[in-house]
Amino acid sequence: MARSWSYGEELRLRELAAAGLTLPEALKHFPNRTYNALRHKAQQLDIRFRRAAPPVWYTPKPRTEPDPTLLRINRLDTYSALAREGFRELERGLLILSRHARDGHVVLDGVKMTYSDAISALLQYVHTSARLVREARRMA
Repeated sequence: MARSWSYGEELRLRELAAAGLTLPEALKHFPNRTYNALRHKAQQLDIRFRRAAPPVWYTPKPRTEPDPTLLRINRLDTYSALAREGFRELERGLLILSRHARDGHVVLDGVKMTYSDAISALLQYVHTSARLVREARRMA
């Protein structure tokens, strides 16, 4: 027979969900309850806990070796100045994303945004710069 929940326990469960805890974090506050007991009670009371972010697995080195032929062909000095600038902006974006990979957000130029918004902003900057350079060349 399942143990009944007291009003105080239900209230505590609501408070923990409102505080932004995940279900495994809330489980620490109920040492004599199981994970499934908390999950079912939260479902009965229509309480939504914050979902935990999926773990990010970092590898110490690349999984594959770079192709030396491609490295020789894709050197930056073979690209135009505009393409090199775009490549550097994308590298800057990758650096920002790798630095904040566990946060769920990125701060780009002082603005807090999601990853997809940051990538869109970087690509938009690269395209805008390319368009301005092309227009300047047409005028000259």
